[in-house]
Amino acid sequence: MLYVNWNHEVQHDAFQTVIPDGCRDLIIVSRSGTVETAFLTKLDFCTRRVSVRKNQIFQGYRLHPGACIDFHEIAELAHKGHELGPYIEDMAAQDNESIHLIDALAEPEASTRKVAKLAGVSERTLQRRFKRDQLPSPDFWRLLGRVRRAAQALADEIPLAQLADIFGYSDQAHMTREFVRWFRATPTQIRQNPDLLKQIRQPGLGNWTGEQISIR
Repeated sequence: MLYVNWNHEVQHDAFQTVIPDGCRDLIIVSRSGTVETAFLTKLDFCTRRVSVRKNQIFQGYRLHPGACIDFHEIAELAHKGHELGPYIEDMAAQDNESIHLIDALAEPEASTRKVAKLAGVSERTLQRRFKRDQLPSPDFWRLLGRVRRAAQALADEIPLAQLADIFGYSDQAHMTREFVRWFRATPTQIRQNPDLLKQIRQPGLGNWTGEQISIR
């Protein structure tokens, strides 16, 4: 499955947190039965906050990490009220090579060198390929995949120093710096925030399951 659905109805004006998940989302925003806007999100390099308004309904299609679609074509279909799933699946399936490379970079103990070898190219060629496809560098996917896996493991009562060792950080302080860089929160803060931890565990880079999301 190259996308998952999610939806969210806003109960009151608010700010919501969006965390880096390695995915782009096609989002259709409607209110009172009328589509207000449709847009394709950019990849996030750190946590950010967005404002939402009461009674807005968000219908989202989260793309598999590395998947791409022709936004202008799909947005026109969205405004006409078409069911978008089949179109998204067909469009996103056209670049399976990038998808497989990104999945490999997010694997435990992955390195740019190992993934380049898997692709039968040099590290420099792999970097050029990502740049050509207008994707972040291989290190972006490797580092984000690792920090997301480490964050998901916070649900277990593993001591933080041990968690840092399991996920290949030089020490606990190194892991904490990476958490703050990506999530603007320390491992302890995330462990104490069930809502944020739940969001981190939704399908994305390093834990793509293909399960549909009911709320974001």
